[in-house]
Amino acid sequence: MRIAINARLLLPHKLDGIGRFTYETVTRLIRSHPDTTFHLLFDRTPPREFQGISNVVCHRVWPPARRPWLFRIWLEWSIPRLLRSIGADVFLSPDGLGSLHCPCPQLVVIHDINFFHYPHDLPGTYSNYLNTITRQLVPVATRLVTVSSFSRSELASAYGLDAGSVDIVPNAIAQGFAVLHSAEVQAVRDELTAGAPYFLFLGSLHPRKNVPRLLEAFDQFLSAHSADHRLVIAGEVFWMGGEITAALRRMRHRDRVVLVGRVEGHGTAKVMGAACGLTFMSYYEGFGIPVLEAFACGVPVLTSRGTAMEEEAAGAALQADPFDPSDIARGMAALAFDEGLRDRLIRSGLERAGAFSWDHSADLLWQSLLRTRT
Repeated sequence: MRIAINARLLLPHKLDGIGRFTYETVTRLIRSHPDTTFHLLFDRTPPREFQGISNVVCHRVWPPARRPWLFRIWLEWSIPRLLRSIGADVFLSPDGLGSLHCPCPQLVVIHDINFFHYPHDLPGTYSNYLNTITRQLVPVATRLVTVSSFSRSELASAYGLDAGSVDIVPNAIAQGFAVLHSAEVQAVRDELTAGAPYFLFLGSLHPRKNVPRLLEAFDQFLSAHSADHRLVIAGEVFWMGGEITAALRRMRHRDRVVLVGRVEGHGTAKVMGAACGLTFMSYYEGFGIPVLEAFACGVPVLTSRGTAMEEEAAGAALQADPFDPSDIARGMAALAFDEGLRDRLIRSGLERAGAFSWDHSADLLWQSLLRTRT
């Protein structure tokens, strides 16, 4: 079988949520199915990691797909042409995009539909493109995958689908996320916050990540409590970073916020493992990988009520209203001072983390590919 895969987001050292899903599942499919040929379709020079593998063929497909109008050329002209030339049996597109002119069965992974509910969180050209292409793609794709029951319900409601026609392949936890020894925790804190305990936000600084309200909540927390805590923001501005800058300027305790930018690899696990709590307050997510990573590190979690994280946590996280900074501040206080709650969350989080694995997710994706081909 020849499986072609949209590998556009397999960017070394820049694997955010969708890129991580793509990397972890695709690398496992390649290893587990040596008799299948995987054609990886890149819009730039393929990473060396994927070159020289016996059952992998890498293609650099013009043009570099970095803007909506380039997405259209790449997906509607260049990709169909290549799929025909290699005789692909299935086209897997794990980044939420797909081809309306795909010449073979097509499996599309739509992680969430934030652009449908919050179009103003993205530049207009992007939200218009994503809303248009998704509306057109859903009825023509052979099969769909998403990452949670929450997202499957959202897709079914927004596009009139039978929820049973959408497979669920959840995210999981990368290697390296584990409980740190106390000396390691202190070493990381010494480096980041002069030894102080810290709450952590980890993720791309996209508007839906809700960082301005998190900053406001942290300010309220410090104003109400005598605490030495810091708030570490680890992530890269995606767009509309001006709202975060404005929120920082409004803070009374701006000096307690530490902006570390993007962290990668083992550094991510260490920054997570040394936190006194993860504060992941997105107001819309199809899945929140940092929540699972915190669970695996034995770090208690405060996350949003009414999103996919509620399903993902299954009672192992403290929840707050993402639109109410005062509620978030109360959750921070509970994480900081309620030792009984912390112990319960840590135990239940470690147990919950064991329910997810990338091996299992890759197996589920393989089953979806087989259903797509038939």
